[in-house]
Amino acid sequence: MLVFWLVFSFILGLSAGSFLNCLIWRLSHRKTLLGRSICPKCGHQLFAKDNIPLLSFLLLRGRCRYCQEKISFEYPLLEFVTGILFVLVTLKNLGLLPLVFGWNMGQTFSTDLSPQNIFILKTIRDWIGVFILLFIFVYDLKYQIIEDIVVLPALLVVFLLNIFLGFPWQRIALGILVGLVFFGSQYLLTKGKGIGLGDLRIGCFLAAFFAEPWLFLFSLFFGYIIGGAVGLILVVLKRKKWKSAVPLGPFLVLGAFLVLFT
Repeated sequence: MLVFWLVFSFILGLSAGSFLNCLIWRLSHRKTLLGRSICPKCGHQLFAKDNIPLLSFLLLRGRCRYCQEKISFEYPLLEFVTGILFVLVTLKNLGLLPLVFGWNMGQTFSTDLSPQNIFILKTIRDWIGVFILLFIFVYDLKYQIIEDIVVLPALLVVFLLNIFLGFPWQRIALGILVGLVFFGSQYLLTKGKGIGLGDLRIGCFLAAFFAEPWLFLFSLFFGYIIGGAVGLILVVLKRKKWKSAVPLGPFLVLGAFLVLFT
């Protein structure tokens, strides 16, 4: 059964990563989310054999079947990373991940659900969280913008899943309020130059996702530490100046992953 769950998780993660690539490209180019996939270089319609996650890239040797232009390595990389993270989610919720990482920021539940249903709901919630966090990481890094059409519905979904898992809605709401105050005050104090409103929405999503305010605060702590360290390195290497704009979203995502998988 363990092998089944791991294989299933990896294949599902690859498929989610493939959809994530499509979603990022279509939103960034303001294309409809409906319809068949196309090659971004020649515009040729892609068929099922061209869209097998990871495998199509390897079989086609990284080139479009129709125009022979190189396919960005970003596509298979995101698919592979998503697959690995989906597997880690499954290991975590089976109680196997702490054996690798050594310690666990666990969550407490007050629910009448069976252990099997708790595992399924937690895993679905965490898969959704991983998908949205990867979307934020890539999209904010490349375009420095947060798409509400993706983040806000996901916030509602993880909020409801956590309620089904037995978390009091008041506790989740408290975390969201903390996020609003924390990021909102920074936005007002810096007049929008320190952080953007997109970071506020990321904070609200993380609060709803983690449910426990202290887990949310840990993710913020790690995110700001990572962001500060990377920013300092970039300044020392003269890749950025002290006043250069650096997207905060990717660092918040890394902080969230640290909390999720430890």
